[in-house]
Amino acid sequence: MLMELHQRKLKFDLGYFYNGYCFYGDSMKTILAFASAVIMACVPLLGKASSFPDRPVKIVVPFAPGGPTDLLARALGKYLQADLGQPFLVENRAGAGGIVGSTYVAKAKPDGYTLLLVANGHAILPSTTANLPFDPQKDFMGIGTIGVAPYVLVARPELGVKTVDDLRAIARKRDKPMFYGTPGSGTANHLAVQMLADSFGIPFEQVSFNGAAPATQALLGGQVDFIVNNLTSSMSFIKSGQLVAVGLTGKGAEKILPGVPLISASIPGYEALAWYGILAPAGTPAAIVKRLGDAMTQVSKNKEYMNAIANLGVEPLLIVGRDFDEFIGVELKKWAVSAERAGIKPKQ
Repeated sequence: MLMELHQRKLKFDLGYFYNGYCFYGDSMKTILAFASAVIMACVPLLGKASSFPDRPVKIVVPFAPGGPTDLLARALGKYLQADLGQPFLVENRAGAGGIVGSTYVAKAKPDGYTLLLVANGHAILPSTTANLPFDPQKDFMGIGTIGVAPYVLVARPELGVKTVDDLRAIARKRDKPMFYGTPGSGTANHLAVQMLADSFGIPFEQVSFNGAAPATQALLGGQVDFIVNNLTSSMSFIKSGQLVAVGLTGKGAEKILPGVPLISASIPGYEALAWYGILAPAGTPAAIVKRLGDAMTQVSKNKEYMNAIANLGVEPLLIVGRDFDEFIGVELKKWAVSAERAGIKPKQ
């Protein structure tokens, strides 16, 4: 009897799955066929994710070599290579305040092998540039942030400026506008000075350069009077006395530049912080995005890496995946308000 019941059960199970012996057999065959198709469709994607990366990965920096994005990309790439076993090569594609390099990545094959290292200027571009050839949110997927940092207002020693109040007083006495340099029109550096000019009620003349390093060299050469610059490009010149640190655009660099006041001490509410992160083209497989995000999470636990970016004046901050996408959405709105208050309108 026991054997007979077992044989009947076996016949029922086989019929259920293969021969349609039971009432639900045909439906089950349909479900199984659909599940099989889904699994077969996913196998190539799973294979790609599990083997990723199997060749070098390119990190595109949309600014000139020597600036913070370039140095951060190289620092991050070194440790990602150690974690994932493939080289992470930095490629500089500077131009138009980051537009050239960002457009290149937005149109790249979404396979995880072409990434973009961006700064907060990525979220400012829609407010300052008409007919932007990419959408800062829709055309990219967030991998992870690296960190945040304030900017520093630096001036030529000959200008005789030591505080923001000194800068305001000298600007008011002059019979012609003061010149300031930027790493590109519409960048956060540009907007930060526009905010300063608005608070002073005094116009300044912008001189746009192709990156932070060229703008710094222009200041050192006396072509401009001051710049709002990243800490990376300014630190060695401040320490050597070639440039004067007038004020910081926000908190986070007190240990790096002790004694340098916050601009908000003279202009209440003033703040402009840089952030840095890695993006991939929209459409990159979610499994690859997660793999890269997980690698960034692992790298962020490495003390050597943390010290390396801290020495660049960047305070570590990790936001991965969709949370990074949401962060960019908030930044887009914030900088749009700042641009409007500063009277900046999108230009062709």
